[in-house]
Amino acid sequence: MRKIVRFLLALLPLFALASQTEKITLVADEWCPYNCVPDTTLPGYAVEIAAEVFRKHGIEVEYLLLPWTRAIAMTRSGTYQGIIGAIPVEAEGFLFGSEPIGLVRHTIYTSTDTDWLYKSLESLSDIRLGVIQDYSYGTELTAYIAKHQKSSAVTVINGNSAIDSLTLMLNAGRIDAFVEDHSVFRFFQSTQQRKIDVREAGVAASDEIFIAFSPQDPKAKQYRDWLDQGIQQLRQNGRLREILARYQLEDWY
Repeated sequence: MRKIVRFLLALLPLFALASQTEKITLVADEWCPYNCVPDTTLPGYAVEIAAEVFRKHGIEVEYLLLPWTRAIAMTRSGTYQGIIGAIPVEAEGFLFGSEPIGLVRHTIYTSTDTDWLYKSLESLSDIRLGVIQDYSYGTELTAYIAKHQKSSAVTVINGNSAIDSLTLMLNAGRIDAFVEDHSVFRFFQSTQQRKIDVREAGVAASDEIFIAFSPQDPKAKQYRDWLDQGIQQLRQNGRLREILARYQLEDWY
């Protein structure tokens, strides 16, 4: 009996070490193919990149879905360590690295029964535009949205299924157009059983997007630097190409 007790006592430090495995939590609203449904075979390529990079440093990545506004606020306060798919102007004060995790094209979509095209902000004068709360759509369009969001010219929505809501509103005639990243909408469209009558009507802007880390986390700078180095290594050894191929994508560079 004493031998068993001594054996169990000897194992206690190992159990303690296992329980102290470092974990970081990254949050965002669903924005596939960058970040999709947690705990699935295709959680999003940005999630896979982060998990692979931090695993090499003995850190487990937890990924949670939250409405975008809440994800920013709770990460800013330090509840979570990072947000996925951020543009610097929408997460001021966060720590951004030098390596983006993608390049977004802010594309405007309209109904198939119109030939309207986006050419400049003036094109929006007779359009009811649908957008997602606290998203950045490039400097000019974001400023336009801020100026008109309390009028009938702009409809702002929130939630984890925002893109689904925007398409339903468009098909119901409640808005005339909405903005979404080209890759995100193409992925969304490929997963839908219902018919979505939309067409591309122009690109308002393009932006690099990042995983940004909480200004309240004392290890944020280290996380940022590890991610930068890790993305560079994944690109050099071909692993980045393999991850992107799972989502039918190529390197944004």
